[in-house]
Amino acid sequence: MTIPVDTIDHFDVIPVRVNDAIETRMILDTGIGLTVLSKELCARARCETSGQYTGRRMSGQSISVPLARVASMTVGTHRAAAVQVGVIDAAALLPPGVDGIVSLGLFEHVPFTVDHVGRTLTIEDLTSLKRRRESGQVVPVRIERDSASVTLFMSMEVPNGPPLELEIDTGSRSLILDERYMSRLGIRRDSPSVKRVEGTDETSHTYVRYFTTIAGSIHPTGAPSLRQTNPKVMFQQIIYDGLVGRGFLESFAVTYDLPGSQIVLGPR
Repeated sequence: MTIPVDTIDHFDVIPVRVNDAIETRMILDTGIGLTVLSKELCARARCETSGQYTGRRMSGQSISVPLARVASMTVGTHRAAAVQVGVIDAAALLPPGVDGIVSLGLFEHVPFTVDHVGRTLTIEDLTSLKRRRESGQVVPVRIERDSASVTLFMSMEVPNGPPLELEIDTGSRSLILDERYMSRLGIRRDSPSVKRVEGTDETSHTYVRYFTTIAGSIHPTGAPSLRQTNPKVMFQQIIYDGLVGRGFLESFAVTYDLPGSQIVLGPR
């Protein structure tokens, strides 16, 4: 089954049904780890909080949220029962009309495909998944599970050294690399081609970011045919090698096959 995907800023927004009755809209973000609902939606769904989850943002700071459970969440034809969720203040983190953020954990047992440009999400079955594999490039991923959180990492070839392990994050606009790789890639912080930005994020964490392009190409390890040349990149001090965002992913229809520990990058 294929459903429409709306776009707000650089986020994908999909229709979701909670407890088989509440129709709402939520962001789909492969990098968030834990599915979260607004306090308002949690109240409508009559979910009760019990315990809390503490995760880490890419910049390293810890974030704790209350945990709750809803009877079910449905996307297209996929219905997940007894879903554990975090509860957040919607006014601080979500755009108007959006009641939460769906993570990969909701799809841990069912493959699905997102076409960012075509603005569709498709729930796959065995037959359609086979077609995706035949027409696209299969890329292995490492799945990191932490309590209710699920995160994917892929190996990416980056110029001038060994491959890096990057988190797959549709919530990021572009390729993000830890600033320690600036010297490897020949990037000088004081170069006229580098834009430096200082700021404070929504958790009051201060940051320094550097925006530029890197010379050469990047591609998933073992898949040189998927290379992208001179990609835009943001450097920041983070806890990962980096994150691969929409700047790379939008070139493909991306099939997330968590049961198979792989993604498939295919034609849009």
